[in-house]
Amino acid sequence: MDIAVIRTKLSGTGMKLLDGIDPNKDNYVCAGIIHTRTQQIGCLLRLEPNRQAQVRSFALMTHSGGITDVLIPLPPQMYRLTIRSSKDAVARQICDLLCEQF
Repeated sequence: MDIAVIRTKLSGTGMKLLDGIDPNKDNYVCAGIIHTRTQQIGCLLRLEPNRQAQVRSFALMTHSGGITDVLIPLPPQMYRLTIRSSKDAVARQICDLLCEQF
């Protein structure tokens, strides 16, 4: 997938795309705060391309503690998406929304 397309989709989440944060220049890192009427929820996102992988299936791994990991197939490569949030449900919702984008 084109780098510009990935950056546009990640920026479309409303989070700030942070360049130069990850030591691996191929990875994408985003941070943001979701404001609701009663609280503010911090979110961190990291998208790691696996340029060697060639996949045809979808794998989903969810962990407790507000961290959700997803493997997203994008022919001909796979990405690992890690979302950390102070609320489990928010991490899961962002994960679901981004899965639809990719």
